[in-house]
Amino acid sequence: MISIYLIIAIVCAILLVISVALGGLADHDFDMGGHDIDLGGADADVGGPDMGYGDFQGAGISPLSLPIVLAFGTTFGSVGALLEQAEYNPYFVPLLAVIASAAVAGIMYFAISKMFVKTQASSNVNPRLLIGRDATVTVAIQKGKVGQVLVVTEERGRTLVPAIADEMIPTDTAVLISEIVGGSAKVRRK
Repeated sequence: MISIYLIIAIVCAILLVISVALGGLADHDFDMGGHDIDLGGADADVGGPDMGYGDFQGAGISPLSLPIVLAFGTTFGSVGALLEQAEYNPYFVPLLAVIASAAVAGIMYFAISKMFVKTQASSNVNPRLLIGRDATVTVAIQKGKVGQVLVVTEERGRTLVPAIADEMIPTDTAVLISEIVGGSAKVRRK
């Protein structure tokens, strides 16, 4: 007779492989007869209200994301099947399997979270590094009033910066950032 633990391990492992093959950490929606099923997160829309059990507000991955839950299930089933085969007390098998699964899922969650933190780009711009850069006026600058310029850098891409000038500068004018005054870039026509 096949162990229920082995069935859990096999089903979770297959779903984990499918999830990873489909891009595991991203959302994948499939339309199944008018109902959307989200395989990348934990949302399943079957005609009722959203049940966002895996929804997580913040950067990184949810502790209840599909890959983490499937890793937990695969470990639970595998450890349970091994302990059952080793003829451990049937009352301790699920407890030990849960403890081992929680440890593996926790390690996986923290490893993935750490990876996201290291690879996540910062959008903060050091204003002092913008001095000497070319920019384009996006909001006209009036003498004594703050306008706005667009600066394109390789490091940060497109960045909008408040700007001031000693003269009136209309929109779409090419300018050079000469200094930073307060929180604004002081610009002059090129």
